[in-house]
Amino acid sequence: QLVVQIKAIIADLLHSDPAALRSGQFSRELSTRLNRRFAYLSATFSTTEGCGLEHYVIRQRIEAAQRLLLTSSLTVSRIARLLGYSSLGHLSGQFQRETGSSPSDYRRARGAMHAVGESGFQPEARVDSSTPSD
Repeated sequence: QLVVQIKAIIADLLHSDPAALRSGQFSRELSTRLNRRFAYLSATFSTTEGCGLEHYVIRQRIEAAQRLLLTSSLTVSRIARLLGYSSLGHLSGQFQRETGSSPSDYRRARGAMHAVGESGFQPEARVDSSTPSD
């Protein structure tokens, strides 16, 4: 039950406030929402899921990036901002470690881009419209 709640919070943050998934912010947010120490939540998650909580969060962010790369014409820089990454380099590094390719190579290798929103994942609603486009 607790792990289901943790996953639901991660999914909610990914769609509503991706910047909150950054390490320090995420641990505070999760602890506050579930009224438990982060160490306990992390240990419970790891024991149940067989992977660390931090790695699970990274995996969810990378999967969201993969969806956006394949279903939108957004630049990789824009995708990094939408998913709450502090920089393009941070997304690219995590993406490379998780998938074995760069975001641009992943997009190129997997085919044509489609219109924004076809995936049903539209985090751009959270982006400040004053942000310059790439």
